[in-house]
Amino acid sequence: MITIILISLVPTADEEPIEIGLVDQDESKETRFIVEFITENEQLGSFMNVHHVTESEAVKQIEADEISSYILFPEHFTANLYEGTPVDLAIIGNPQQATESHLIKELLESVTRHISSSQASILTINYYAKELHIDVETRNELLFEHFKSFLVYALGKDKVIQQQDVTNHATASPLHYFGLAALFTVITLWLLIIYNSFYKDEARRLEQRIKLYGVTQLQQICSKLLLSLFITFCFTLIVVIPLLMITQMELYVEDYMRIAIILFLHSIIFIECLAIIELLITSEKIRLLTQLILTCILFIGSGAMIPTIYLPLSMQAAVPYVFTHQAFYWLQEIILNGRFYADYIPLLGTAFVGLLCLIGMSLWKERVNE
Repeated sequence: MITIILISLVPTADEEPIEIGLVDQDESKETRFIVEFITENEQLGSFMNVHHVTESEAVKQIEADEISSYILFPEHFTANLYEGTPVDLAIIGNPQQATESHLIKELLESVTRHISSSQASILTINYYAKELHIDVETRNELLFEHFKSFLVYALGKDKVIQQQDVTNHATASPLHYFGLAALFTVITLWLLIIYNSFYKDEARRLEQRIKLYGVTQLQQICSKLLLSLFITFCFTLIVVIPLLMITQMELYVEDYMRIAIILFLHSIIFIECLAIIELLITSEKIRLLTQLILTCILFIGSGAMIPTIYLPLSMQAAVPYVFTHQAFYWLQEIILNGRFYADYIPLLGTAFVGLLCLIGMSLWKERVNE
């Protein structure tokens, strides 16, 4: 409930389109065609408005914060293009709208990509047209037709603006998202509680008696690990059925198998972390406190408590390497996005490394105690 309240207070993105100005100082038919083509291009979608303005109008609109930036076609643009002189397009951004100006830079790069690709071809056609003594008017018409066809090809074959949709499931489908987050959180807390319920600070004499029976510390930890997994699995089955009825999730049998594998790997890695802390820290209170701190950090990194989209950018770059984030991400992809596959390799690798660390530390701890 607290998470829902916090998310509702976060302002959503503004859906007003980005305003762009196009200033044409060359006023040739080539530049007019470029301006026309860009302003009417459907690839820009509804999030950009491109309109033709004069430079003085563009400066006033930037000062009034009415446009994000404007693109400037300089004088003699077409003449330089046909003569082989390097041509540059300038973009003047609005300092108050830095993000929008960066997006418009992508549009300008698409136009300059056309210029760099077509200029060599235009120069070749112009050279041979002069050698064939074609009159100026026919030659210019030929160059213009080639210019138009190459512009349509260069800007039409790829997206003018590279788009990437970012979906916030916490607001797009809150019932399914928070139902999944609740299940993920409850399973992790059950693992923590059940594993620690088996912990008992044995007396020195009892430890020696256990060793006489040939029971190593690693075997005791493995037994607690397997028993914790079994009990948590039973509890999960009891919770999953009513949760599916409430959220009305429609999943295939293969999806349940993928979800079970991801939760199993997540549980294995989490208990391995708890066991390693148990081996390192002998004090019961400090050990439990360390496990609680680790659990909180893993919860924050997973995105189950707070969606990772609300975390600082520095943390967003680090959380993909946390195993809880990887597990919760693939659960979202399967349940919320309808994915038919999952990448188990990172979780399998983490589980294998954790197992090696657990075996190595348990053998080292037994040798030290001896």
